[in-house]
Amino acid sequence: MRATVQAADLSTILKQGVAVTGKTTLDVLSHVLIRTDRDGITIESTDLNTYMRDRIPARVDEAGEALLSSPMLYAAASAGGEVRLDHEGKVSRGRSHYKVPYRDDVTEFPAQEDMVFQPVDIDPVALAAALRQVEYAPDDGDVRPMAKAAHIERGRVWATDGKLLGRVAFPYDGPTISIPDNQLRRVLDVLATGATLHIANVQDNQAGSLRIDNGHLTVVVRLQHVGRLPDPEPLLPLPNDKHPEVVIDRAGLVAALRRFMPFALRVGDKQVVMANVALELQEGRFLMTNTSGESHEDLTDLVKSTRGSFREGFDLRLMLSLLQGITTDTVHLRPGVKGAAMLFQPGGTERDQVAHVLMPVRL
Repeated sequence: MRATVQAADLSTILKQGVAVTGKTTLDVLSHVLIRTDRDGITIESTDLNTYMRDRIPARVDEAGEALLSSPMLYAAASAGGEVRLDHEGKVSRGRSHYKVPYRDDVTEFPAQEDMVFQPVDIDPVALAAALRQVEYAPDDGDVRPMAKAAHIERGRVWATDGKLLGRVAFPYDGPTISIPDNQLRRVLDVLATGATLHIANVQDNQAGSLRIDNGHLTVVVRLQHVGRLPDPEPLLPLPNDKHPEVVIDRAGLVAALRRFMPFALRVGDKQVVMANVALELQEGRFLMTNTSGESHEDLTDLVKSTRGSFREGFDLRLMLSLLQGITTDTVHLRPGVKGAAMLFQPGGTERDQVAHVLMPVRL
């Protein structure tokens, strides 16, 4: 194999790829499979849960294939100019020459699983917008499969880790697609105008794999198996004109939360770092107070309107995460009965369109 490519093209693909860059017991996963033909080169990478294939133009002198170390090849291609790929891991860029680790047997590279895919009728741009609104809610570190993924199911996109919940209405009527939390960013990077989605290994109305094609780029993701999903709708507080409400500037609230973080942090039992605060609405004044009561932030100037009164505890860090899913200028804070979840409603939207929920904490 002998080929010459632009360093910028090569480094971009390697950076976006899924080859394992840290320690692994299966060394081949840290390598990329490079195949050349008359028109260019195809680069494949996998971590066994995700498979990625992309293509870039190249000047090919000799067709062939090679299995090269991804992090070492990326280092060699990290400057500008042209990169020449040669036999046995020999790589050149200008007058610089590198010996990139390689594997002799390209058949060691785990081939993409042979699956029968079926298309799904989903607008990729609309799906990306919905996923961005709930991507704060799943938790890859949770032991519960349901909490480790964002779910695309009939009529909605939603996710929860038990403390946070985000749900967006979405026009879909097919098998459940549960995208693992640790793959959401990668999926979002591919979802753009022109992308097409396919699913495979559907059992019990749940898809096992998702393939996204966008031009020359293909990404295949192994989906989270979750069993039967609960209905999230009963977890969303119902609107009630008699319940308290605060309508507040979202950007100002985010800035205030970040500013107050050092005053909220404390070490709790078993050396667990906590960041609990009390939100309190009394007689039109809206305050955020730390658990010791020694520091408070007055949020009243950020408030657009209020109704009623309440005092409830929340994890400041979780509140910041939730607000990442809201992009409107204002947000409506609607606490339920004492000890119940608080609804964060983006300004100008209705609960049946989009809803964000944060569970309270005991102060």
